[in-house]
Amino acid sequence: NASGSASADDCMCSERTYQVVATSGDSSCRSCPVGATCNDQTCALGNDALACGGTGRRAGSAIVGSWSRDNATNEYVLVSCPAGHSKVTTLEGSVAFNHDSQRCVQCNDP
Repeated sequence: NASGSASADDCMCSERTYQVVATSGDSSCRSCPVGATCNDQTCALGNDALACGGTGRRAGSAIVGSWSRDNATNEYVLVSCPAGHSKVTTLEGSVAFNHDSQRCVQCNDP
């Protein structure tokens, strides 16, 4: 006889996703945007530091840009990018917001 968890905090998402808890208390796992995916394919949005773990070039480093939770959906949204970067939030050829496409892209030097 199995029973469910009493709290959304008891639920865990896979390394390539992050947890979203709706205002109703329902919990789900959301795919990781490109700009928050670490070299080891884990999602930096899955931890409080918003940083990559593991090994490699981005290990222990914060992801690029300023990310915050959307008040309505509780999903992470890329708010801004640092100087020298442009904010991308759409699929190529589209003008519609796409959650999974969010990233900061380094600008090319002229």
